[in-house]
Amino acid sequence: MAFLTMSGVVETFLELNHSIFSSDVIAEASYQALLALNADVQPYINQITQDVTGAAADKQQKRDIVEEKTWFVACRIKSYATVSNNKDLSKAINFSRSVLDTCAAKTLLGHANNMHLLANTHKTALANYGITTNLLSDFQTKIDAFSLVINKPAAVWSTKREAYPALTRIYQQLQILIKNRLDMDMMVFAGTNPDFYNGYLNARVVYDTPSQTMALRLTVLNQETHQPIEGVNVHIPDANINRTTSPSGVCEVQNLSEGNHTIDFDHPEYNPFNYTVIIVSGQLTNVTVEMVHK
Repeated sequence: MAFLTMSGVVETFLELNHSIFSSDVIAEASYQALLALNADVQPYINQITQDVTGAAADKQQKRDIVEEKTWFVACRIKSYATVSNNKDLSKAINFSRSVLDTCAAKTLLGHANNMHLLANTHKTALANYGITTNLLSDFQTKIDAFSLVINKPAAVWSTKREAYPALTRIYQQLQILIKNRLDMDMMVFAGTNPDFYNGYLNARVVYDTPSQTMALRLTVLNQETHQPIEGVNVHIPDANINRTTSPSGVCEVQNLSEGNHTIDFDHPEYNPFNYTVIIVSGQLTNVTVEMVHK
């Protein structure tokens, strides 16, 4: 945000001119408070700017591999069960290829582990069907790899969501500190050191821009399949704005002032949730969120 950027610029200016005001107990206390709050900001900025795309892509890549291997093993077991007239074994293959493509990640893991167990149980008989010890070992490795990343995208989203309230709190504290303390404390130097005081005002005026109309582009995806969700109701209470996502899972919002906005997402087939965004001065804010199917 512009105000957070400005607070960093003010910190740098005051650091470079620290000797001018360091003996002023009140101004020094305000400066130290600014240092502490600015230091608190960065970890939350890092959380908010985490790249969920990489985690989601890695999960999808590992999922694709597990799907292919699960289906291969399932087909070989089905073929063996048919030839041997093992009806119980045949019934164990109770899913289609399309089910593997669309089911929840944990459901896919269940199918994969079940196929691995069945294949291992009938390993000797399945040798002629291409089910080898090496294949089963590789299958288990791929299952384990997928299991490790299954929750990573959701964990990144959770971390990002948790950072917004904390960042909002620090933002509000910085506003009070700078406007009600530092601005007042620096005014003492307007007569004794006008160059320093004017430099401070420049750091404040250039970056402390007024609220203005911004644009927000939202993309809503299925958390499991990463496919777009059409028909999600998007509500921004503080701006009294309602939108609905398109077939590509996208909606755009104009007329949003700079700052924090909490957005409510609702769809009859998904768990509702809310997400806080920070609209940044002069930027199109792109946000991708994921919803959990009921």
